[in-house]
Amino acid sequence: MYKNIVWNDHGRSHFLKGEFQEAINNYTWPINSDSKDVIALMGRGEAYYKLRKYKEALSDYTKILEFTLRIPMF
Repeated sequence: MYKNIVWNDHGRSHFLKGEFQEAINNYTWPINSDSKDVIALMGRGEAYYKLRKYKEALSDYTKILEFTLRIPMF
């Protein structure tokens, strides 16, 4: 779990520098170890969007919606 936080931080750092492919690479690591890592999916989706890879971005955004819609809201 803590490794995921580090990879997400690296991904965000690259994203903010405009290094979108490197951000995608970094966000993919936590997704590979936990496919429900919403933070990594959102970050990777944003990076895909910036690279105009809309299908990939939509795929990540859809996964987030699938996970969050299953969480009971009180």
